[in-house]
Amino acid sequence: MKNFLKVVCVVAAGVLATVSAQATVITNDTFSYADGDLNIVSSEIWSNFSGTTALSNINGQAFVTGTRSKDDQLRFGGNHSNDVLFVCFDWIPTALAGSAGGAYFSLFKDDSTFNFLGRTMVTNDVGGTVRIGIANQASAASAAGVAFWASTTTLGTTNTVVVRLDQTGASPSATLWLNPLNEFSTSITATDIGTNRSIQAWALRQSNAQQGGAFIDNVHIATTFADCIPEPSTYVMVGTGLLGLLALRRRRS
Repeated sequence: MKNFLKVVCVVAAGVLATVSAQATVITNDTFSYADGDLNIVSSEIWSNFSGTTALSNINGQAFVTGTRSKDDQLRFGGNHSNDVLFVCFDWIPTALAGSAGGAYFSLFKDDSTFNFLGRTMVTNDVGGTVRIGIANQASAASAAGVAFWASTTTLGTTNTVVVRLDQTGASPSATLWLNPLNEFSTSITATDIGTNRSIQAWALRQSNAQQGGAFIDNVHIATTFADCIPEPSTYVMVGTGLLGLLALRRRRS
């Protein structure tokens, strides 16, 4: 029996190792820093590229708010100008914008302070709710080509956001998923046309009072969707294999 259990463990480890070997996480952050200015408490893992008033780290989460102005970036380098990048993160909206609302709070960027793609938008909606959206390079929620999620989100709820920036074509394509099960889950894609850039970082933005407020956590930058949201089929495959071994063991007994 002990030998059989060893075989089971080896098989499971082998399958998971194969899946892991195919994954490419470029960088990630769980904001396990002291409270304070994210740029400072992260020892400049997050660097400031615009603004003056702090983007705060609070209780292990980044807090973005339109009432402050610092924009901080998580640099990962490389020349990502003709490939596909994914970012996934926990998004917990906490406050509505001051008026109608409508601004972006996260983005992919090159090494400049103004070339942004894959902008994640938020806007106010009815009944004190918010709606998340995606743009290539549009700055305002009302701009042509910005795509918004069909349903609204209640303040204080934790949501998983996945954004794909695809620059393999002549112009970039930005797609967003909200609380997906896998890559085939419902998504939305922006239709505003941008220009391919040499992406160097992902950033959080606080430069517009129309964005309200939100906590951000568990950021992953990767080259595949599965690095952000592991496919359920992976675990089904492992479980099916183990059940098969157990059935074989019973028959031999």
